[in-house]
Amino acid sequence: MGIRRILVVTSIAISVVGAVASADTVEDWRQLPPGTIGLPAGWMELPFVQRAFVKRGALEVIEDGGRRVLRAKTELDQHTIIRKRIHVDLAATPVLTWQWNVLRFPTGASLRDRTRSDSPAVLAVAWSSPPRVIAYAWDVGGVVGSRFQNPKQSRVNYIVVRSGTEPRATWVTERRDVADDYRSVFGEAPLHGPDEIELSVDSNDTRSVAETLIGPIAFAPR
Repeated sequence: MGIRRILVVTSIAISVVGAVASADTVEDWRQLPPGTIGLPAGWMELPFVQRAFVKRGALEVIEDGGRRVLRAKTELDQHTIIRKRIHVDLAATPVLTWQWNVLRFPTGASLRDRTRSDSPAVLAVAWSSPPRVIAYAWDVGGVVGSRFQNPKQSRVNYIVVRSGTEPRATWVTERRDVADDYRSVFGEAPLHGPDEIELSVDSNDTRSVAETLIGPIAFAPR
């Protein structure tokens, strides 16, 4: 094989590997100018029958340390949930990655307790058929690694990835293998990738305050 042909083949191989190894960005907030208030472009509220109305000022795109992020906050009776339709190939990019930074935690919250079921941040992936949800939660009163159903909506399955009220005001990066978690929670492999991703911040049950910054969200290879 000639040198020129070797170089061409090598170049093609590198390109293929690079394509396979690239992450699939769900959201990085870069298309939205700082100061954008309200529902971000491309995101939706919940369907009417499930709706937790997004109050004006509850969501704002800001700059934090040179990065573009979404600030989500709730007060007293507020519960903010937004969702975005996605198309993900879990065979190629099964690992969900994201960054979050909790500034204020809901007082006395515990997701297991129906009367105190608040959280400073939950990132969830949802399937429409069958209707299933895996929700990666920061549970103030929980234990990391614990898994349980939402006491108000049994189709939502929590996996606690952070607990307590520390670290506060610090960026944390998370990585979860969604395909593995699906098998663990539901006892079978997913037939396809999730249809939606959901973000929620709430403090309505504890009637306190919660505030969290959300950074980039993406699906990546193992």
